[in-house]
Amino acid sequence: MLLFSQSFFKSVLFRVAYLTSLLEVTIASALEQGQTWTISADIEPSFIALGPYHLAIGMNNRVWFYLLSEMTVELLRDREYLGTVKDIHLVD
Repeated sequence: MLLFSQSFFKSVLFRVAYLTSLLEVTIASALEQGQTWTISADIEPSFIALGPYHLAIGMNNRVWFYLLSEMTVELLRDREYLGTVKDIHLVD
């Protein structure tokens, strides 16, 4: 039996993002079998957010934003906030 914490498992439209290891996030396509993207994180994320075209992972007051394209995942920026970020939602 697999149990997923809502903070470490997010899905949107036809993609699913989940924590593969402490420093790795995997995005899988539900439409195309075998199409996955793997992102190596610098930190152990405490939350993951997935939008149609973006992924955000973060911990404490810092969030890393990624752009999802057909073939690649590109780091857009990382942002440090004044307060602790507990959860994030992406809407494109």
